[in-house]
This record gives sequence, C-alpha cells and structure tokens, in this order.
Amino acid sequence: MEQRLNVLQNKQISSEAYQLSTGYQLGTPQDELKVSATIKRIFGGIICLVIGLISLLEVFSTMTSLEAANQGVAGLYLIVLPLGLLLLALGIYYLFYPIIFRSWRIYICSDGFVYKRGMKIDVFLWDHIQATWMWNIKHYRNGIYAGTTHKYIVLRGDGLKITLNDKFSGVERLGDRISQEITNYSLPRMIRDYHAGKSIFFGPLQVNVQGISTVSRQLPWPRVQEVSTVQKVVKVREKGELADWASVRVDQVPNAFVLTALVNYILKDPAHSV
Repeated sequence: MEQRLNVLQNKQISSEAYQLSTGYQLGTPQDELKVSATIKRIFGGIICLVIGLISLLEVFSTMTSLEAANQGVAGLYLIVLPLGLLLLALGIYYLFYPIIFRSWRIYICSDGFVYKRGMKIDVFLWDHIQATWMWNIKHYRNGIYAGTTHKYIVLRGDGLKITLNDKFSGVERLGDRISQEITNYSLPRMIRDYHAGKSIFFGPLQVNVQGISTVSRQLPWPRVQEVSTVQKVVKVREKGELADWASVRVDQVPNAFVLTALVNYILKDPAHSV
C-alpha cells in the first residue's frame, strides 16, 4: 500500500458522518475515509511539473529565435507545446489531489456505508449489496515487496455499480468490511441451499453437492484441494496436481471471498476427505 501523509488523514469521525448515518438509518458511524496525498503522487507531480515547465520555457525561448524559425522547426512546437502543457496540468493535478477531491468521503457505519462525491451521495446497506469484485494486487520490485493496490467494484441490488480504489486512504478497510458483511449475510443461505441440493453460482464456477463445476467439467469434492484468490485470478486446485484445475479472472467471479468461505466449510466435512 502506498505510503500516506499522516497529516492529511483525520481519524476522527466528522459531524457530517453522524448526520448522514442518521438520515439514511445506517446505524453508528465507525470509520471515515478521505482522499489523501501519497508519496508516489507527490513525486510524480513534481516530476511532471518540472519537465512541463522546462519544456514550455524551451519552446518559448526558441520561438523568439529567428534562426530557429528559418530552420522550419515550427512543426516541433505543435508537439512540444501541448506535451509541456499536459505535463504541467498533470503536475498540478497530482500535487493538489487532496484539495481537488476534498469533499469526497466514504463513511463506514454499522449497517452500511455512504459514498459521497461533492453533492452526490450513494448509500449502500450491507444486505442490499448484490455482488462485489475485489482486487488486492501485491507489487514486487527485484523480489522486494513494494506495496499493494486495491480496487473494489460494488453492485447494489437496484443495479447501481461503483468502483473504489486507492484514491481513498485506507480503502482496504472498507474492502475487508464489505467481504465480512456479505459473507455473514450470504454464507448461511448458501449453506442451506447446498444441503438442499441446490447449485450455487459464482460466475462461471458452480458449487453443488457433487463438487465444483465449470461449463465443461466437474471436480468432485474428494479431489478438491482448495479455492483461493491470487492477485487477479481465482484458482481451483486439485489434490496431487501442480497445475490449477481451473483459473478464472477475479472480475468474472462475483463475491469470490464467499466462494472461498463456502468451499472451506464444505471441505471440513469428513465425508469429502476421501
């Protein structure tokens, strides 16, 4: 995870959080996420700003030279000038990121969360979330851990879909809470459906009393080693095999964390160990 500037993250719950939680009946406010600066964005902003300024100064100084004009380099200005302006704009954008998005908030409450962008407010009750797709991608440089990026797509029951990422400081806390709440809400129902002989679908993967299935084949429970999410892929492992029995992109598997919890529950049954 990118290193945050501590001075920009306020751990206290604001009065607005209490007002919104009361107005939308979301229970008690428990956490507040803000858009904050990162070392990566600040460094990138400074680099863009410096290169942009140098490019613009070079263009304007050269444009005053009659010799350069006689050499027919005017066409080069059409490339360098827009590029310099673009880098300058990017530098300002990254450096003033927290100010530009200062009105954006995520308020996590006991019964759901609020996603606020200026005057636009979207409310998500935990039991109204239909599906979530989660990416937690770990990055390494020369074998050394260099941080984790997070991306969450949340689908509400009425079809509203939002995307959340590391724009918000501590967004992984929201991801953890969503996975916990959806699992607590969905897993008992799925266990009942499983014991009733019904099939439970997670995108292209299907779970039933026979095992885990795709559209073309099935892996019986005694052969199932585990189901896990690694980077951007949901992997189904077969006992005694090095290669994955199935690999599916996580953006194709809604609520992959519930799939893992369901499979872990089923594999605890001694009947599936042989």
